Amino acid sequence: MITGVAQKLVDGDSQASPATSPARSAAKIPLVTAAARVLEDLDQDIWVAGAPVDLTPARIARIQQARNRGGTQGDLHDYLSGMTQVGAVKSDGIAIDLNLATRSASQVRVDRIRLASQCRDPLAGTVFYSPPAGPAMPIGKIGFDLDSPAPVARKLVDGDSEQKLGADYFADNVQYLKKDDGFAYRVVARTSKHYCEFRILVDASADGVSQTTTVDDQGRPFRVSALICGDGPVPCPKFSAYRRVYSGGVANADGNGAWTAKDPKTYNGL
Repeated sequence: MITGVAQKLVDGDSQASPATSPARSAAKIPLVTAAARVLEDLDQDIWVAGAPVDLTPARIARIQQARNRGGTQGDLHDYLSGMTQVGAVKSDGIAIDLNLATRSASQVRVDRIRLASQCRDPLAGTVFYSPPAGPAMPIGKIGFDLDSPAPVARKLVDGDSEQKLGADYFADNVQYLKKDDGFAYRVVARTSKHYCEFRILVDASADGVSQTTTVDDQGRPFRVSALICGDGPVPCPKFSAYRRVYSGGVANADGNGAWTAKDPKTYNGL
């Protein structure tokens, strides 16, 4: 799903006058154009909503049909859209394909990729629980820790069970863009403590001009929420912390995998 097109630019300063400065003239051409696609992976299929969600049987059927169709066809756009429409966001981590290009005649250097984020307590209205069948977290090339006050791009390195956040990615990686030649990043943003809304900031430079390009989700921020955890057979999520609970996938053994309402006071995930 194409979800973001970067249009907002912030230019760096130039010492020459606007009338005579080639650099200032060049700044009118966006150094970087970008598109972002939020990825849906049925192996990471736990969602959280801020409000209590009461799904009708018809809505459940539509969501499940989109899930089944997407799983077969390899395009989960309709499933992701259906979950977003009920106010749900992915839990713990979100993966985004970030595609960068340039229309500038000059070679453009990607200096850094950052996040502008705002975070608060995790969402606690509704949890949609379909436990992972694969890695617990999305897999990517660069990762961000949203629990950090100033998230910067870090290398994602393979660990025993999932990728771990490593060193600053741009400390020893330089990427250049040329006209008609793009570059793609798989971006993963994680949180274990908060609900976060964020936008991606791409800092780029060419010919003495610096620009920051903002990438968002069709004018809205990208969103992700940590799970509330506790004790018990399934520590995360703590089902009693939510006002509504739905189980699905392999957690719904008595049905076809569709979302099924459970009692938050008694359900333990098994």
